Amino acid sequence: MTRKLKSILVPNIIQFVALLALLVIGTLVAIPAIENVFEQVGSEDQLPATTLWFKGVLQKLIEFWYIPVFIIIAAIVGIYIYIKTPHGKYNYHYFKYKMPVFGQLIYAIDFSRLIKAILLNLRNGMRIQEALETSKSVAHNLVMLSLIESSINNILIGQSWIEPFEQSGLSSPMITEMLKIGMQTD
Repeated sequence: MTRKLKSILVPNIIQFVALLALLVIGTLVAIPAIENVFEQVGSEDQLPATTLWFKGVLQKLIEFWYIPVFIIIAAIVGIYIYIKTPHGKYNYHYFKYKMPVFGQLIYAIDFSRLIKAILLNLRNGMRIQEALETSKSVAHNLVMLSLIESSINNILIGQSWIEPFEQSGLSSPMITEMLKIGMQTD
């Protein structure tokens, strides 16, 4: 899975960085050259306003480079400190499951790992509660751990252990329905 993700991500990241570099270099080299050609020819024409605006922004960023660098470093340090708090760590783990492109994939991988561990424990003769308790060690995400704890608590009070996964909105309805049918039929 990791190899497949890398094969998808690496070319796209390289392409993005190359386009960004091309944009910056083009703005710093090509635009002044084109403006110079306009001057030499004696033309009154100008480049589009958006192009000239971007050139001005880029020149200001180069002139005052320390301001964006400081802002980026401060943002990274602030996020890092926030993630180190218990509430921040939980929110970060929840964000990993809800982020736009890879959130569902990360959740599916963690959920699949959990279900495989539960199945292995059930095949070895454990009850579902013991299987959940033992299998929670494969989950490193706090959101998944809280769902597992809720499932164990549901078993203790006589409710379905699948309910917390269903109510979280992270699992697809098809997966939770398949688990319900599997539990009904043993």
